[in-house]
Amino acid sequence: MANGHLFFQLKMMRKNSKPPIWRRGLVPANITFAQLALILEEMLELPKSADYEFEFYQKKSEILRMA
Repeated sequence: MANGHLFFQLKMMRKNSKPPIWRRGLVPANITFAQLALILEEMLELPKSADYEFEFYQKKSEILRMA
C-alpha cells in the first residue's frame, strides 16, 4: 500500500514466446478492466493494432481485444 492506495502486483507473460517474455508491475486496485487492458498492452509492448487476449488464472477471467 502506497500513500493509502491499494495496488496489485502482477506478473505478466506473453504466451508461446521463446525465450519467455514477462514483466512484473503494480497496478492500482480501483481501475477498470478497460484501463487495465491499456496498461497491460503498454507493459508487454504489444503492437497497437494487434488482437490480444489477457487471461487471469486465479480469477478465471479474460480480456479480449479484436482490432
